Amino acid sequence: MALIVATCGSARADLFDFSYSGAGITASGTLTATLQSGNTYLISAITGTRNGQSITGLLAPSTFAPCGCNDNLLYFPAGGDNPDGNRFIDVNGFAFSTAGGTFDPFVNGIGGPYMEEDGNSSFTSLNSFDVTESVPAPIPGAGALSYLLVLLGGAWRWRKTFVARARRALSTWSSLLPRRP
Repeated sequence: MALIVATCGSARADLFDFSYSGAGITASGTLTATLQSGNTYLISAITGTRNGQSITGLLAPSTFAPCGCNDNLLYFPAGGDNPDGNRFIDVNGFAFSTAGGTFDPFVNGIGGPYMEEDGNSSFTSLNSFDVTESVPAPIPGAGALSYLLVLLGGAWRWRKTFVARARRALSTWSSLLPRRP
């Protein structure tokens, strides 16, 4: 039992709601990310809208035109392992596409403002950039707890069956013993 509980790891939340805005720009949606280490996540998928247009997909790391510099890393909570200060993303940012083009939100240097670049090397300062956990992290070992409860239920059922059979066997055995006069 202890071995089963010890081998059940805890899962980390991997969905994050994001939103940002700037002059003529509003974007929001959900990022799917995988924990790499510390507070660093690699973004693997994105859904949402930018200026009313659906986001159609995440660009693979290092493929954003013209610079090819997106690393698709998310730092949650902000800061921690981020080399560019107390921010949710770093100077390379993450890149995505919409029907209207491709976009890369990023941090303009250490401690600098959040920016967005479009595929035409046009930059816009962002007034806000926010990330929150979309789904609370599961309770560590919750799967093991469920397994333990099922196992205990099975043991209880087995015990009741075993005791009933033992009583019947004892009753049968005692009836075979000679009786005292």
